[in-house]
Amino acid sequence: MRKLLIFLLLGISSCKSLRREDARSEHIFRTPDLVRTMNNNTNDDELGPPSTTVTFGGSEITLTVDDVKAMQAALLTYLASVDTSQVEDRDYLIAWTEGGLAWIDTDGVGRINSWVLQSGPHGLILRYRMPAPEGADVLHAYVASLVREDSWRVVRIASERIRRRR
Repeated sequence: MRKLLIFLLLGISSCKSLRREDARSEHIFRTPDLVRTMNNNTNDDELGPPSTTVTFGGSEITLTVDDVKAMQAALLTYLASVDTSQVEDRDYLIAWTEGGLAWIDTDGVGRINSWVLQSGPHGLILRYRMPAPEGADVLHAYVASLVREDSWRVVRIASERIRRRR
């Protein structure tokens, strides 16, 4: 089968195909258990380049796939340390993040499953948009702020509401 389409109820993730030639058009619907299975059966070299350069605050930083995997570990460590009063969807985010794919896509964007690495006003952030019900006017997202000291660390996760464009 050339394209992989899996429909499950837990959530929606727009992501890259496991085949380079399908990378731009693939949409995969999957649960955390399936993500773990895919991660164990996927070679990182098949997903994208081994490194990328990100610009923020007037400086450039080169990130590798190992950096993205370290960010994933930092994200999981942070989520495990907070309770649901601080991050409402904590358990869902942990299940969705652990064992998920961590890679740099063909456009040079770091990704951890559905988390997307972006430049924020004060450094790097990971953004995750929660699956929205059909026709919802407001989307819910989480933004994790990252710092690199001796290793990558998440210093906070904020919730944001995004009004859908009509």
